[in-house]
Amino acid sequence: MIYSLLGSVILILVGNQSLTTLSFDSEIISYIYGGKQSDIYFNKAHHNKTLVLKAKKDFNPSNLLVVTRKRKYAFDLRFSKSSDGFLDIKHGIINRAYKLILEGANYKVFEGSTSLKVLGENISVNNKKINKRTYVSKGARLFINNKEVRF
Repeated sequence: MIYSLLGSVILILVGNQSLTTLSFDSEIISYIYGGKQSDIYFNKAHHNKTLVLKAKKDFNPSNLLVVTRKRKYAFDLRFSKSSDGFLDIKHGIINRAYKLILEGANYKVFEGSTSLKVLGENISVNNKKINKRTYVSKGARLFINNKEVRF
């Protein structure tokens, strides 16, 4: 399950071997893909609450905006032979209580019930330069200084 915070962009890996599905809690009104139509197969399913994706071929990284009745979600899409499978996307909020779960040389990662807090100076978090702290969607891939962090 991925908890999406307002303004956050979530990385999704899409392949041509299996389907990637994004399931939302409300009806998908529209979606806009930033790449070529010939790159990815899209289909809405499950009463228009699920978006099904499958790469038609290898493609350059691009983005996807999904608008539901309740919210807007932003995704970065990358081609991968080991694609993400079924992803349940929920609305996340910045939490008030966090627990330290990871400490690196120049950063700390704290976990809340629906979000992560990353503290650090002069580091990159999900391709965004931070100088003090940032909040990240829980359940999504986390990259610190261009390296994926796993818990």
